[in-house]
This record gives sequence, structure tokens and C-alpha cells, in this order.
Amino acid sequence: MSGMEVIKKKLGNYDGVSVGCRGRSGGVALLWEKSSQISLLSCSSHHIDVMVEGVGSQDSWRFTGICGWAETSHKTKTCELIKDIHRNSDLPWLLGGDLNEILFNFEKKGGRFKELASPRLLQGDSGGMWSP
Repeated sequence: MSGMEVIKKKLGNYDGVSVGCRGRSGGVALLWEKSSQISLLSCSSHHIDVMVEGVGSQDSWRFTGICGWAETSHKTKTCELIKDIHRNSDLPWLLGGDLNEILFNFEKKGGRFKELASPRLLQGDSGGMWSP
């Protein structure tokens, strides 16, 4: 029985989807109440994208859970993934998860200070993920 199946059994009235990790990196999971109408749109080792129906004030909306690339050399892949997912639908969209990125060094605890050139990708300037 997979880790996700054990968790769903312990919780009882939940369903979900998980994409396993590679060693100690990656891997994402999403759980929801069985009474919810959830449709899986896409998934990878770095994301799960679903359509949610009949929950909240909207008829349908999307939720995407992200686990960003941890390696500095692959930071732009997280932004490209988010841009690609965003292009797939015009539904209202909620994005959550761990982008594995910081905007300021005061957010970091321990280790060396981080070069902060890549956070521009998270902002609206220079073609960041929030730019049109």
C-alpha cells in the first residue's frame, strides 16, 4: 500500500492523487473530501492541476499545487511550468505549494546567502511569470 493510500485510509472520507518523489526531491500530493467533484487535468513530479466543481462561489475553478525545482540551475523551469499550466484554461485559478524560491535573504535560515537574481522571475518585470 502506497503512502497516499495509508493516509487516505486513516482519514476515511478522502480521495486524492500523488506523484512520487525521486530520492529526497520532488513529489506532490493532493487530498480532497470524497463528496467534492475534482477532475485531474494534469500532473508531473512537480505539479498537480485539478478542476474543482461546485465548491465555493464559482461553478468551476482550478487549483494547482506546485513543488518547484530546488536546483538553482533549474529555477526557470518552475516559472515555465506555471506559465504553461496557466495558458491551459481561463477558469479562476488558485496556485499553491512550494516554489523553492525566496525574494529576500531574511526569509532564509542558515546556510550561505543566496544570489537573488532569479526572484525577478516571480515578479512582473523582465518577462516574469506574471507578465502577459
